[in-house]
Amino acid sequence: MDFFSLEKLMDPGSVLGAVALAVVMAIAAIVISNVLTRILTRLNWVIGRLGRRVDETVVRYTVRIKSLVIFIVFAAKSTLANLISGLSLAVYRPFRIGDKVSINGEYGTVEDITLRHTIVLSWQHKRLIIPNEIIDNMTLINYSIIDPVMLCTVELGVSYDSDIDLARSLILEVTNNLPIPPGEGR
Repeated sequence: MDFFSLEKLMDPGSVLGAVALAVVMAIAAIVISNVLTRILTRLNWVIGRLGRRVDETVVRYTVRIKSLVIFIVFAAKSTLANLISGLSLAVYRPFRIGDKVSINGEYGTVEDITLRHTIVLSWQHKRLIIPNEIIDNMTLINYSIIDPVMLCTVELGVSYDSDIDLARSLILEVTNNLPIPPGEGR
């Protein structure tokens, strides 16, 4: 049956894959919690053998807090991944705020990089809000990482009965009279 294929079981984007991943993570959390509980109780025994007195309340409280922390870490996997990816983006800087980028066919300007996500303002004036974990694994084009000058193709249409040479000379005259930003040449 196609519903129970190994491919779907391994794909966290499918229902079966998401359930399988949740089960594996729950089992891992329980195993890690049990191992740490045994280590903490043995550590209490070892400390007791060394002649130091450890309050049982402190040991039990530590075991309970340990379990809570493990389950929170597993539940917050996505948030932690986004935080770590955000840190990676800040350190390696594949793009910076203000850079012109192309992501999955959308062109725009990086507006903000937060702890959780990156905001890109597209040229259609849409805001793309992309989780850092996803954008860290994407292939993107950064048009301004080395040189802020961009080469763009502009398509202009003129009617069939227009004088092409006149239209061409007018277009060149207008473009040659455009202001040039400091430090850039034609």
